[in-house]
Amino acid sequence: MTDRTKTMLNHLIQHILFWVISFSVLLRVMDQDGETTLLDVIYTGLFHIHLVCFVYTLLFLLIPRHLNKSQFIPFAMTSVGLFGFGYFLYQFTFNSIADWLFPDFYFVAVYEPIESLSILLIYYVITTLLFLSRSWFEALELKKEVAELRELNSNNELKALRAQISPHFLFNSLNTIYGLSIKKAPETPERILSLSQILRYNLEQSNDELAPLKDEINYLNDYIELQKARLDYPEQLRMVILGDISDQKVPSLIFIELLENALKHGNIQQEGAFVNLKLTLNGGSLEMICSNSIEKQASKSSVSTGVGLENIRKRLHLQYPENHDLEISQNEYEFVVSVRLRDV
Repeated sequence: MTDRTKTMLNHLIQHILFWVISFSVLLRVMDQDGETTLLDVIYTGLFHIHLVCFVYTLLFLLIPRHLNKSQFIPFAMTSVGLFGFGYFLYQFTFNSIADWLFPDFYFVAVYEPIESLSILLIYYVITTLLFLSRSWFEALELKKEVAELRELNSNNELKALRAQISPHFLFNSLNTIYGLSIKKAPETPERILSLSQILRYNLEQSNDELAPLKDEINYLNDYIELQKARLDYPEQLRMVILGDISDQKVPSLIFIELLENALKHGNIQQEGAFVNLKLTLNGGSLEMICSNSIEKQASKSSVSTGVGLENIRKRLHLQYPENHDLEISQNEYEFVVSVRLRDV
């Protein structure tokens, strides 16, 4: 389940709980003789029609348009109109809607205008206070997440210098370049340049939260070319890009973690193994799918680093809380990580 889905589900549960409590309280209020009947339940349900419309007009129209923008006078003026709308709907419910929904029963609007408006005022105050309380808690949570992101970026800087460009990778790269130089291979200067560009990019981008997508792709290309130079089956490592690259920005040095994780566990030196990267741009969304082969005898614990993917998950949650999806799937032969970013 994605973070966006969890948030939506959490909000849905909160709204359901609010209306369950509201129904229970009003049912007790309207139950005059102490014995709840079907008529009481139906009446309470009909009474909630104008309350639901009133609350959600306030919550999704007036508050976002005016209160969120500190437009207090327009908010007050539209609130007056909202009360008039609420009272009109209350009368309309019991004069027309009730007869249409329950023709076998006779209902009347028993509350006087001052009583009906008082009930609406209670829901008005409760809804506004709940919204302001949630906004306050969300602001505190956002401050906490910003602090976590800053701390995480500091850790990412060390990770970029120590793990992403690890001594093992440098040793393999220098060994490969040395072997090419012994053979006087014509691609030797290109490989030296690739390694130089990788080192420079890490030093320049390790402090930045976001980086141009085209720079990240160039970085991946340099990294892949160096990896291919040491592979017996270089064609088993592939990257495909679909769509137009313009001025999109993505979390810096995040895709390299996916690639490194796949290379580490894909056993790419073995014939028939593979590591594939597919990057697709479609409008304002970006999807990167990284897949690698799995050895039949590999245990589940040897497939994923865990720490690397958890780091990616946390960074995406902090930088794209409502605009990302991270999906991980696995079968007997393949391990797949899919990252989707919206509004890049």
